[in-house]
Amino acid sequence: MIWVIIIASVGGLLLLAIARALHEDPPPSGNASSADYLEAMQKKQKEQNEQKEQETLARKRAEQRSLEDKYANSPLTREIIQTIRGGSNNLPEEIVV
Repeated sequence: MIWVIIIASVGGLLLLAIARALHEDPPPSGNASSADYLEAMQKKQKEQNEQKEQETLARKRAEQRSLEDKYANSPLTREIIQTIRGGSNNLPEEIVV
């Protein structure tokens, strides 16, 4: 009876090992060398990093745009522009800070 439990346990462990091996990246095929495989993996990693950088940059630009919209329409900004105008209805020149 104990042998049945041991055999079933070993079989279960083998199935887990096989399932885990199937989920890993496949090894290079016989046609491709390990250098080609490593180069492909590095290229894939580089593309992922570039995509993350682009997403981060897009998120920062969107945040900057929202801040510009928020402060461009604020009462304080309108008051500053009106003060610079000096009472005229002409828009002031661009102010670079």
